[in-house]
Amino acid sequence: TLGHYNSANTEVQALHINESGIVTEPQKPIFDVAIGAAGSGVRVFNVVYVNIGSNYSTTNGKFTAPVAGTYFFQTAFIKNNNANVARRRFNKNGTALYSSRQMRMDSGQAYGDPGTLAVIVTLAVGDYIQVDQYAGESLGSVSYDYFHGYLIA
Repeated sequence: TLGHYNSANTEVQALHINESGIVTEPQKPIFDVAIGAAGSGVRVFNVVYVNIGSNYSTTNGKFTAPVAGTYFFQTAFIKNNNANVARRRFNKNGTALYSSRQMRMDSGQAYGDPGTLAVIVTLAVGDYIQVDQYAGESLGSVSYDYFHGYLIA
């Protein structure tokens, strides 16, 4: 068994190998969430499919890193029924992450533009990631508007 210490300075089991050689990572944060309402601004995904470690909050839309490491995040949406430009990005600790990396859907098409944005980012304990729909509006359907992520290493 290998462990680490969390922000409360409590040892947490990070990796376990049983007698048969099976490796498990009981504290590896993984989440997959969706939202059923159209909207803009910081998105608060309220439909939870997976939230191992309970590090994603349906109250404020934040995934908070319980351990330092490198994480993968992805979000996708369909543009709402209007002809406006729609843009989405990730925020880290309330500020645009990789400000030049975004998902943009141009004006002119009223409905149906789909898009996906993925990033790999290193986080410290307590850093948080949110999805920011900073221009236009997403359709808001649990089938088309989602956010997920997990610890890589």
